[in-house]
Amino acid sequence: MAREQGTSATRGSGLEPGTLRRGGLAALLLACVVAGIAWFAFDRRQDSPIEAYLRQGPAAGAAALQADLLAASPPGTPPAPAVQRLEGLGFACIRLEEAWRCTRAEPGEGRRIRRAEAVIALDREVTRSVAVRFAEEAR
Repeated sequence: MAREQGTSATRGSGLEPGTLRRGGLAALLLACVVAGIAWFAFDRRQDSPIEAYLRQGPAAGAAALQADLLAASPPGTPPAPAVQRLEGLGFACIRLEEAWRCTRAEPGEGRRIRRAEAVIALDREVTRSVAVRFAEEAR
């Protein structure tokens, strides 16, 4: 009987030596490039809650905030919801004799400062009127 020649199993992955190492380095380099693009391309800063009003400009933004505050505390009602809304927007509020005065300042573009002021006038502990003013000034 003739002897059968069998195929023997080969050891290893069948790849050239160093191929897996070079492929791993290429994948690592690609991951670093993608991470670098993600890090520098996207703005990680979150807009402040008042940014929606400030983007509208000084006059329109102040009018929009005033309308929202009047909706929260219409004349003849307690001013607490409007004051809480302002504090949630980052305003610092103090109680004066006949009004609540809330102010906020933050850096603007370049060397400018954006200021916002809201005054909730009171009449016997209830809201009488609301006035809002936005301004941007140089340092």
